[in-house]
Amino acid sequence: MAKLKKKVWLIISSIFLSLLLLIFIIGWYIVNNIEDKVRDFLVAKVNTETEGLYHLDIDKIRIKFIDKIIRFERVTLYCDTTVLNKIQQQKHPKFIYDVDVKAINLEVASIKEIYKEKKLRVNRFELGQPRIIVYKQDISSYTTDTTHRSEENNTPLPSFLYGLTLKEVAITNGSYFFDARKDKDSVFYVIEDCNVKITNLSIDSSFNLKKSLPHYDDFELSLGHLRYEFSNYMFDVNNVSLNLKDSLLHVDSLFVIPKYSKHTFAYKTKIPFRVELTCENINVFKFDFGAIAYQKMIKADSVSIGNIAVYNYKNKNVPPTPIVKPLFHQIIQQLPMKIDIPVVEIKAGNVIHEELAINRYKSGYIAFNGISGTIKGLTNIVQDKNQYIKVFVHATFMKSGKINAEFHLPVDPQNQRFTLTGKATDLNMKEINTMIEPIAHLSVQSGKVNELNFNLKGNNKTASVEMLLLYNDLEVAVLTSDNLRKRWLLSELANNLILIKDNPKEKQKNRIAVGSANRNLYLSHFNFLWITLFEGLKESVGFTNQKQQMVTTMLNKKNKQGSDKKIRKQYKKAKSDSLNPDKAFVKKK
Repeated sequence: MAKLKKKVWLIISSIFLSLLLLIFIIGWYIVNNIEDKVRDFLVAKVNTETEGLYHLDIDKIRIKFIDKIIRFERVTLYCDTTVLNKIQQQKHPKFIYDVDVKAINLEVASIKEIYKEKKLRVNRFELGQPRIIVYKQDISSYTTDTTHRSEENNTPLPSFLYGLTLKEVAITNGSYFFDARKDKDSVFYVIEDCNVKITNLSIDSSFNLKKSLPHYDDFELSLGHLRYEFSNYMFDVNNVSLNLKDSLLHVDSLFVIPKYSKHTFAYKTKIPFRVELTCENINVFKFDFGAIAYQKMIKADSVSIGNIAVYNYKNKNVPPTPIVKPLFHQIIQQLPMKIDIPVVEIKAGNVIHEELAINRYKSGYIAFNGISGTIKGLTNIVQDKNQYIKVFVHATFMKSGKINAEFHLPVDPQNQRFTLTGKATDLNMKEINTMIEPIAHLSVQSGKVNELNFNLKGNNKTASVEMLLLYNDLEVAVLTSDNLRKRWLLSELANNLILIKDNPKEKQKNRIAVGSANRNLYLSHFNFLWITLFEGLKESVGFTNQKQQMVTTMLNKKNKQGSDKKIRKQYKKAKSDSLNPDKAFVKKK
């Protein structure tokens, strides 16, 4: 009896296992059949929707009914260039896409309702190593305005996914390429190592991103590298992180890199100005992402920049393009979007300006080091006609001088008035030889600035400056064109007839100089400020307009006579006639 029971249980167990195996085989077949049908459906749908322009390849689809997970492996979407060439003349799609994704995981609420109710409720969406390339077509040669039907469709999702809801998103190690270098407006940018994490997201198929941002608990975005190329420059950005929950945007480093070297840039681009820029440790606090998305406004509580370096090179052998250059405040006023940042802080910076004069082989330079400053009220939103952006700057000029400056820039385009006030101390005049020797063949032999105070007022056309320059022991040398020898006559003329050695002179009051200059519309705001300040500097050291005329007259005579003898006699007579060479010269005239 026991043996019979044992045989019965053995038979029942065998039958049960056989049934389980059969169910497994049937289930495996059904699942695989479903997976194949899903893949075939998606492939056919993409091909139909795009009229054969795009093909979708899916290496594998895995559906786990128990875990409610749908996994797509090696998904590729690519354009059929043969079809593209056929439809180009009639429909000329503006953009061509090339997509490759290593894996897509959908953790859904119910697999059954996908094919029964056409609803796709996604609890978690994972995108592994997506690579997206977008090419912009050059359609300037086409006359028809008809566009490809797939681009006319404004529905956010395909019709078979109208029941979509999405809660969590995770994108890892993504990359994006946009190439429009064939277009007349050449643009190319790359985003690499992109990671996105969104939790407790509230979004469905009726959601319209153009109208509002979705609700979420946390949104984190990080970019390892961003490169943006346009015209003659390239932006290179490293390690960007954005946390919308904390409203914090951080950038490790940002570079503005010219496409050509400083020696060839002006000749290839026909632009005499070349700029290199480096910024590090940039933080934007309380960054309003919604404002930039829907109001076209850059809005934040404050911005801090840890380090900034600017290198400017000007090649005067290439004339500037006859295009009106905007002033600083006009650049802000004319931005394509509104900006509202109450405080911008720069903690450390360096600026180098290098200049190559006409027919010169060596360039001159000046440098400002240890720059720190604050910009208050950075905005182009007008609230008051007397509203100003205030810039406060502290820096070291070359190696010794300390400079403090305050800049007021108008916000209202109807208000053209701007001001620049500044103070400098402990300036060694010999340090400017790095600029004036190669450019002007002039060398400062001695001189120290004890204090410099200036007040510059200007508008869009003209500017004036009032300057107090306290210095002593000023002496210069005029050099030959190769800067190897001192030109005795012109040096004596400069030191004894033109320049004043000290301010104040012994037992005299301080001299206050006044100068003015008109703006060259084709040059930058820096040039406008410099020529105005230079007029004040010339007046401060005694190089008045009257003396400039005297020098011009003597040099013209020298060129006509071909000898220095008569000029030397004039110089000796002017020196012996009076201690005031200006009066002697006037009397002679």
